[in-house]
Amino acid sequence: MKLDFEYGHGLMSAELPDNTDVFIPGTTVPDPECLPQDWDSLYNATLESIRNPMGMPPLKELAAPGKTVVFVIPDIVKGGCQPTSHRKVSIRACLDELYAAGVEKKDILFMFSNGLHPRATVSEMKQILGEELFNEFYWTNQITSHDSEDYEHMVDLGTTKRGDPVLMNKYVFDCDIPILIGHTQGNPYGGYSGGYKHCATGITHWRSIASHHVPKVMHRDDFTPVSGHSLMRTKFDEIGMHMEEKMGHPFFCCDAVLDTYSRQIAIYSGYAKVMQPESWKLANKRTYVPFAEKKYDVMVFGMPQNFHYGNGMGTNPIQMMQALSAQVIRHKRVMKDNCVIICSSICNGYFHDELRPHRRDEHLRHLHRGCSGARHCPGHGSQDPGHLRGGSGGRQEEVRGHQPQHPGSAPDLQAGRRPSVHEGRRSEQRVILHCINGRAVKNDSRHGRFGDKAQSLCYNTARIWLCPRRSLRRKFEISMKQEVLYPMNITISDLLDLSHTLAGDYLRQFQYPWEALDGIKDLILSLGSQLSSEEYSQPQEHVWVHKTAVVAPTAYLGAPCIIGPETEVRHCAFIRGSALVGAHCVVGNSVELKNVILFDNVQTPHYNYVGDSILGYKSHMGAGSITSNVKSDKTLVVVKGETPIPTGRKKMGAILGDFVEVGCNSVLNPGTILGRHSSVYPTSCVRGVIPAHSIYKDKDHIVLREEQ
Repeated sequence: MKLDFEYGHGLMSAELPDNTDVFIPGTTVPDPECLPQDWDSLYNATLESIRNPMGMPPLKELAAPGKTVVFVIPDIVKGGCQPTSHRKVSIRACLDELYAAGVEKKDILFMFSNGLHPRATVSEMKQILGEELFNEFYWTNQITSHDSEDYEHMVDLGTTKRGDPVLMNKYVFDCDIPILIGHTQGNPYGGYSGGYKHCATGITHWRSIASHHVPKVMHRDDFTPVSGHSLMRTKFDEIGMHMEEKMGHPFFCCDAVLDTYSRQIAIYSGYAKVMQPESWKLANKRTYVPFAEKKYDVMVFGMPQNFHYGNGMGTNPIQMMQALSAQVIRHKRVMKDNCVIICSSICNGYFHDELRPHRRDEHLRHLHRGCSGARHCPGHGSQDPGHLRGGSGGRQEEVRGHQPQHPGSAPDLQAGRRPSVHEGRRSEQRVILHCINGRAVKNDSRHGRFGDKAQSLCYNTARIWLCPRRSLRRKFEISMKQEVLYPMNITISDLLDLSHTLAGDYLRQFQYPWEALDGIKDLILSLGSQLSSEEYSQPQEHVWVHKTAVVAPTAYLGAPCIIGPETEVRHCAFIRGSALVGAHCVVGNSVELKNVILFDNVQTPHYNYVGDSILGYKSHMGAGSITSNVKSDKTLVVVKGETPIPTGRKKMGAILGDFVEVGCNSVLNPGTILGRHSSVYPTSCVRGVIPAHSIYKDKDHIVLREEQ
């Protein structure tokens, strides 16, 4: 049996015995049936819930002209971002009720309740809210994130009767109607998310969070996963009710019980003290699913690069350990006390330093100290995350294949050198293979690698393969194959020097450059309104031209656009609109620009088309070279690097890093990424990711540039 699970941005295959039992949460034991997932059905079900709340009046009775409202919204970690996600539907339903009661748009604020998680980025805000809600409120500065370290924007409410400090967000405290949009999903330590857990963790000060997110509260002898009666859960309720007491009114909650795929099973609204116990009754039916009664010896993870706490979760070793620990807690019931844990992830060195700037130093300090109990840790002291990691009985061990970027075939993976597990035991052994959140796909392979008589279980959904067996060989012979093209250094920080564009602050909000394309028009309108009239002329509405720029009389400047200092726009240039052109640029004869950012000193001098693209500092497009921004079959663009990355965009041209040279009459196909200091031969047809400091001769000949 062959199964595919996540690895990096794609999938990896693993061969398992034919008698492996596959367990997929929500499928093997079905979740309670979800609501119909069309917008109208979900909207009506949500509206019915908020019009009939438990334990408090409906929104229409609470709302009135002049009342202020703060929506408290979970960050991207949970809840889904599909068009009919609970956040999108419930916010729209609540807004309609508020507007009907006379609340004005200007009196509404959206607050992402990220607690001590990273603050929501602009691209995450757009994913969570959707284009319509985002554009409705973002450009009027009505969307923000909570900051648990910002004491000045907190209100100190004293302590609970237990003595826990309660400091909460000032905007939420001051508003007339605080609305908690939540998800009722299992949390190993805190019972269920949503309700009072939402406000106690999401909009408080770090001192409040430190009263419950600590070992003495979480790691107790009476620990039971997803308990509504744990000490941690009790503290959440006490802190939330203390907030309500000091505010003088309750939160209005709108929580959805979600299934495995973040679809709404039911909607519960009202006073959290009354509402949340009712929502737990239904949530328990999908959380407490009896299945495996055996104990297992080995757990193996397959981690995607991007999940749960964001991109880099599966490649940053510190974040990986958090993910691994969470799974240990969730599956402790079916793991032996000395269970060996092996974790595989792509070795591309991606720490996501912009999001977690401290994590690389933490990892390096750990490497310099050495791994306690480790017997075989190749690569110590390097910045490469490394990536088959194992641990057993408090000991950390590391396992690696042969090639950091390419899993290829890894028959010689060493699962540590612990004799009690790998050599000395002859009793029945059991193996858990776990993939964080991928699809487990059965293939037709008949070749099992764990022994002919092995009986096994595949748990998927996190996906876990549990394989009881008689003996565990020293070498795990798991065949893992995946096509790798070339290293994917394709983030904005990898490609572009943001000091050479007016869009620098805007671009810093994103990870990947194509995420910024949607907002170029609004960015130009915002920047243009702030430009000095002493430096920029405005020949027509929403067109700003620096007074040192030279624009040919036959050039067409469509709105909105900005032409930077000492830039030359030549004869018959056609700027269709949404073009931000930097300083010292050349937009030449018959060049067409549309929805683009050109950094300073960019040259597009002769017969170029550049659409839905970003061109980095001092990049140059030879005569007749173009960016093709729509696929011929009109499907969505995928960036094709070491593993494909869907962009979700129908239109995307190319991203040129700084100092890129594109030869004459070349075509850059949709989704092309050219790394810094790369060059493209004339008349080339380019697609995919071209590494930095390389020369593209043709698709089969991409060579690194020789150092001068």
